[in-house]
Amino acid sequence: MKSRNKQAPLDDQLELSRLSTMYSEFVSVLDDMPPSLQSSVILLRDNESPTEYQPISFTTQRYRIQTMFYCAKLLVVHECIRFELPSIIGLHNERSASTREELNIARDFVHTLQSVPFHYLRGNGEPGIELIRAVGSVLLEISQNSNDESHQQRGHTLLNITLNILAKLNSQASDKLIEQLSNASVASFPSNLSPD
Repeated sequence: MKSRNKQAPLDDQLELSRLSTMYSEFVSVLDDMPPSLQSSVILLRDNESPTEYQPISFTTQRYRIQTMFYCAKLLVVHECIRFELPSIIGLHNERSASTREELNIARDFVHTLQSVPFHYLRGNGEPGIELIRAVGSVLLEISQNSNDESHQQRGHTLLNITLNILAKLNSQASDKLIEQLSNASVASFPSNLSPD
């Protein structure tokens, strides 16, 4: 039985190491995208003329890849923090740094949303909109629960942008997030951060 107890911490360390390696591989996935998808500027060879669908296809692919990536990254970081396993994602057990990382990822997500024409957002349908709602839920949690007022303010600002985008999309996901926001206790917001 003693050997089994000694084995458990070793197994836990191996699992944490494996998860950390997987996270490192995941965050580098965008580095391996083809050049045509890495830049918002479509590069053509000297003798190549674009057909009308190419720029639209590349923009659509890049947008979808980036939004899925940032949403997945944010949710992984959020869950690691929630289960008190920040070392998997290279963070220490400092809540402020963890929240800052979540906000930076959410900012990248929101900037991606703002960088494409609105019809690209609409073209992703409910699955794409559900990604926006998931990010909005994390932002709502930060804006209500962070002990750092600057993090609350930043979370609230990004949440408002997300809510405005969802409202324009007039989707089921926006209804869910707005319901979640209205169910949140107004008292949990600092006086300068009302949920309006």
